[in-house]
Amino acid sequence: MSDVDTKAEVGELLKKQLQGFRCPVCAHDEFVEVDQPGQGLQTNVMLYSGDDPVPKKHMVLRTIVCTYCGRIEQFAELALRRRLVEKGAEQK
Repeated sequence: MSDVDTKAEVGELLKKQLQGFRCPVCAHDEFVEVDQPGQGLQTNVMLYSGDDPVPKKHMVLRTIVCTYCGRIEQFAELALRRRLVEKGAEQK
């Protein structure tokens, strides 16, 4: 399975996870995903140490925005990928 396929599966898992989710600020229930991993657009957080300008680590996130108030919520893609692996192991 390619990384593009995995990213699509992660996106579907996130959509399922968000069913019934309401914005903690305005209680609105419609969100848009900012990231477009199939097109190379992905939110990354770079982790730096001290004054070193080179990042030591990075974390890939999935970012959603409330379409009513603009509240931003982020989810670590690594955690979602782990859930996919666990789900696949349960099906075997």
